[in-house]
Amino acid sequence: MLSRATRDGEEGCRLSRIATVTLPRNRIPNFPDRCVTCGKSGPGSLTRLVAYDLFSGGLIPFTVRVPCCRPCGLRLHAWRLWSSVRALLIAGLAMWLGIAILLPRLPDVTTGLIVLGLISATFMGIAIWDRIFPPAFTVDPRRLTVDYEFRDPKQAAEFARVNGAVQVSPG
Repeated sequence: MLSRATRDGEEGCRLSRIATVTLPRNRIPNFPDRCVTCGKSGPGSLTRLVAYDLFSGGLIPFTVRVPCCRPCGLRLHAWRLWSSVRALLIAGLAMWLGIAILLPRLPDVTTGLIVLGLISATFMGIAIWDRIFPPAFTVDPRRLTVDYEFRDPKQAAEFARVNGAVQVSPG
């Protein structure tokens, strides 16, 4: 189920259905009064999200409060937890496979390359899956900026407007 998109009159296949709004990291974002997950107006609660920029020299936490109705907040946290747990499971299973099954039968270098290939292929599959079926909302902090990613482009456009962002970029 790949989404169809038109750009300059051409129809093409897009893996990504994510609209991204980038803001400076030191800026506190303003959110429209609607659930970032389901889009319901006046959700009545905020959900606190903590994300980390693992690529800028350490675990630098980024915290943001987003409007989210309670059931959607639970789903949002469950998805984020599953996203972390599955990475650890994949790495753990591949290491177990390498140590317990392959290492006694194959040379060290061959075992290492097989495990590395297995982990790489699995993470590539997960990355593609997450682009085809993205979460409704997520944040991706960088050293100087934060990407706010919405599955619903209308919510992304409204978020960009409220924050004075110049551009909403798909995928």
